[in-house]
Amino acid sequence: MGIPKPGNSNRRSGNQYTRKNSQQPLRAVPLLSQVPPKGDSTSRNRKDALRMLAAAHCSPQLLATLAGHPDYEIRQLVADQKSCPREVLEQLSHDDVPAVRQHVVDNPTCTTAILEQLSHDPEVWVRIYVAARPTCLPATLDSLSRDRDHRVRQNVAENKLCPAAALERLSRDRENEIRWAVAQHPNCPPAVLERLLQDQNQAVAHVAADHPNTLKSTRAMWQLAHNNGTSST
Repeated sequence: MGIPKPGNSNRRSGNQYTRKNSQQPLRAVPLLSQVPPKGDSTSRNRKDALRMLAAAHCSPQLLATLAGHPDYEIRQLVADQKSCPREVLEQLSHDDVPAVRQHVVDNPTCTTAILEQLSHDPEVWVRIYVAARPTCLPATLDSLSRDRDHRVRQNVAENKLCPAAALERLSRDRENEIRWAVAQHPNCPPAVLERLLQDQNQAVAHVAADHPNTLKSTRAMWQLAHNNGTSST
């Protein structure tokens, strides 16, 4: 989506960390005791312990218990788990730490109901994550197209499920990059493209002209006017 995500940039899925030379799954409970508290060890030791915990086998019951752990980075690991029960994700979607809620949104099993709830989150980065999700409901995206933050609206315009009404609204956005994203959207309606051909930003107009949904007659008229304008300067 072209926007850097905050939080732990080194976060990886747990299946990338496995015990060498062993076919036995790592057990989470012993590893949990090896995670140093913040400030009690070096940053590297803590990260290594958290990575090992991420690779561990966690039962739904243990994930439910860890969801209430005082260390928010452990709660993030819970939110990352594909096997995380729906009710645990629901619980973590109300976490006090925005980074945990971001990880909930990023979980591929996150429900559309949770995404709808978090689309109203007070933390902008949570809403940015929601707007980028490929499983977001069109109604949720339509609501987010009115968001006060341009980065949220940008992700809505780039989302393949963005509804026509939201594309029409965003085609009038004050941000050039958002109108450009609308002009590139594969489902952009011909009427919206026709208006974007007249956009004050030439990059937006050119993208709209090249869009396959632009009517041939409309494109021909734009090309004629554009060529005449170019030749007269």
